[in-house]
Amino acid sequence: MNDIDNKLIIYQVFTRLFGNNNNHCIHGGRLAENGCGKMADFTGKALGEIKRLGATHVWYTGIIEHATQTDYRRYNIRPDHPAVVKGKAGSPYAIKDYYDVDPDLAKDVPGRMKEFENLVQRTHRAGLKVIIDFVPNHVARQYHSDAQPDGPDKDFLDCLNPESLTVLTGCKVEPEMRKVAEAFDKQADRTGVNAPTFQFMRVGYFCLDNRDSSAAHMVFNRSVSLKDSFKK
Repeated sequence: MNDIDNKLIIYQVFTRLFGNNNNHCIHGGRLAENGCGKMADFTGKALGEIKRLGATHVWYTGIIEHATQTDYRRYNIRPDHPAVVKGKAGSPYAIKDYYDVDPDLAKDVPGRMKEFENLVQRTHRAGLKVIIDFVPNHVARQYHSDAQPDGPDKDFLDCLNPESLTVLTGCKVEPEMRKVAEAFDKQADRTGVNAPTFQFMRVGYFCLDNRDSSAAHMVFNRSVSLKDSFKK
């Protein structure tokens, strides 16, 4: 066996684009307008053709559930506030539930995990191995697990060491941040979403205090401090 037989060839694909045949997408359009590829679009025939290219692995990008403006509340999926979502579809690297897969990619939303399991099985039957993105620090502003609501992520603050929390008061913030907080206040009844989370670079990670903060008087809790080398 020569070196070429041992070479790994990875076929990376943005899962939501594969199989979406809509050639007339609208800028800023909704899911119903622009469509979305599905996991089921990776049929045995399609995977066989990828195998024929010489690939040994398929890297399915964007599988894990991420923040989106598409409303899935009828499936008991908590909504995301539009102020903290990139575009309508959201970024596949803004993970909102590490225990779940993106409902956009499923033909049957309640059966989305089974559809993912079937995708893995079809890929293996085609003689290919599976890679998916799992980046622990790429977290959405409003992380919440619907798939594992009783897990350790039930309450973000419960997961933190109390000694690592620092409450900051009387801080000056960018005007745009206040606008975001005001937008949350105005739309909270409709969206069912509470306070946002902000990231202050070079200092650490902070979340807006749900109890003591308001749009007029913002209070932040420092949840994670960055190492000294990151501050410089």
